[in-house]
Amino acid sequence: MTLQVCLIGKDGFVLASDTRGAWVAPHEDTELYTTDKIFLNERECAVWCSSGHHASRWVCEALEIMLEQRGPDGDQRTCKVLGDCVRDAAIKVRSRLSIEEQQCAPGSILLAFSRGGLPEGLRFDLAWIRTPGEWGIGNSVRFKDKMSIGARGCSAPFIFKRYYSPDSSQEEMLRIAAHTVLMGHKIDPATIDGLETVVCSRGRLRILSENELAELRKFSEQIDEQIRYKFIEPSASP
Repeated sequence: MTLQVCLIGKDGFVLASDTRGAWVAPHEDTELYTTDKIFLNERECAVWCSSGHHASRWVCEALEIMLEQRGPDGDQRTCKVLGDCVRDAAIKVRSRLSIEEQQCAPGSILLAFSRGGLPEGLRFDLAWIRTPGEWGIGNSVRFKDKMSIGARGCSAPFIFKRYYSPDSSQEEMLRIAAHTVLMGHKIDPATIDGLETVVCSRGRLRILSENELAELRKFSEQIDEQIRYKFIEPSASP
């Protein structure tokens, strides 16, 4: 019930997400709503967001509290420690889930951070782990270029896979990431909707304003219309 894209460039990253939330519980109707999915921690220079099942949002909220309660050492956490924090947050959330919920597909978490000007990303898939028998992180991937989560079966991620380059400028990454999410809505409006975006540049985090998001939406509409026209315009006469 979502689509999120993280693109890493030379001196920072861009993370774009839709804002469609979903309450999915066994034997209940799925409830759709609008919500903020992106969480920021300035001290860690880290951004993370939830995808899919509401359990993944609970993990993000637990992670936010854990990072706010960190010690006064002043050092940013390493990639491994951030990963361990996500795992601990997932285990903490376990008590809020029924056995049925634990065994469904409870979503994913996308985390990006920058240490010493070197941005990286982590993807975590939540799952029921049969050995040692605890619910938590079923799979994790570390990346240094691009990643998306959510929207299984949606073709919109083709956009960033086709046009992103590690040498892309921040503005280019913004347009590519936002266009991917917005086209995800065009393709699958029932499960993908809205847009929120955060930029990390030279170790500083910034959430885009509504005016900036409006410009990205305008650009996306223009590009989509231009491509559509190219396919339907009459062929030139020989």
